[in-house]
Amino acid sequence: MTQLRKVIPDANHITKYLFIAILLMSYSALGHDRPFSEQAAIATYLLNKEEALDRVVIRDSIKINYGDVNYDDTNDIVLIYTLAMNGENGNFSSTFIGVFTASDKTSSYEFIDDIEVGSKTSRAVVFNSIKNGMITIDTIFMSRNESGDWDAFCCLSGEGTAYYTLSDNKLVELNTSP
Repeated sequence: MTQLRKVIPDANHITKYLFIAILLMSYSALGHDRPFSEQAAIATYLLNKEEALDRVVIRDSIKINYGDVNYDDTNDIVLIYTLAMNGENGNFSSTFIGVFTASDKTSSYEFIDDIEVGSKTSRAVVFNSIKNGMITIDTIFMSRNESGDWDAFCCLSGEGTAYYTLSDNKLVELNTSP
């Protein structure tokens, strides 16, 4: 029995490998012709983020965007995704941006940094653009209505824009209107 345990990975390892396999297959099923190295970098990153925060990725939330974020004239990846607490389906969720830079030499992507950009209780975000190293997202945030009451979590009403850039390989939020 001891030898058998050494050969069969535990449930956590099986879950990790299944998640990566399902994530890779879902990209292919969506018709995206992404290189395997890109898919593997994203899947590995998401898996590690899940483990670090003890949360789960909401698969439908994963959005992959391209643009030059580090001024090297190559298309980098800006990943926007949402993590939810285990056992929840969107409640107590947070949205993140993760940046991967492209390597001309190896045709691969390297994870650089990530930052939380919104949550169920603060603001929702939608990718807008990547221009001149600047990541722009449109935001919908909690605000007060005409009677002075705060928006319900379901119905955020304030609108704004947030800007992010890499500074010393760290994502930083610049001037925002929430």
